[in-house]
Formats: sequence, structure tokens, C-alpha cells
Amino acid sequence: MPKMKSETHNKLRKYIKEFGNNIFQTDGKVLICKVCNKDVVFERKSQVQQHIKTETHQYKLKSYSNGEKQLFLSECDNSQVTKNLIFN
Repeated sequence: MPKMKSETHNKLRKYIKEFGNNIFQTDGKVLICKVCNKDVVFERKSQVQQHIKTETHQYKLKSYSNGEKQLFLSECDNSQVTKNLIFN
């Protein structure tokens, strides 16, 4: 059983290195797309490539590349929270 864990971990690290750690991250068991904020099937490389080519990923990548991302309240300072509450 440990060999399978090692193979999975190595495969995940390989995909992150190949496609970029700014796009993907892992907890050692799951491949997570930072852009889409979702788990990606990674059994075959083609599955990862297919996710990258999706319209949703491409659309979100444009916003992600421009630095536009939704912040959690804990990441905002009070002035940003107040401004959004008043104007939205």
C-alpha cells in the first residue's frame, strides 16, 4: 500500500511542476486547481490537460491572472468590508 501513496504523491508533484504551482496545488492526495477552486481528476495527464482547456477554467484564468480574486472577510481590512456593504 505505501507504494501507491508514493506513486500518487509523485504524480501530483509532477503535474504541479509541469503546469505550474500558480495554477495547481496539492495536499498529497488531491490535485486542486487554484484558479477554479476545485478538485481535478488526475489519474491520467489528459484529464488535467482537459481541465485546463475548459471554457470555465480559461475564463477564470483571465481574472486570476489580472489579480482579481474574491477575498474572504478575514483577508479584507475593515474599510473594504464597510465600502462593499454600503455600495452593494
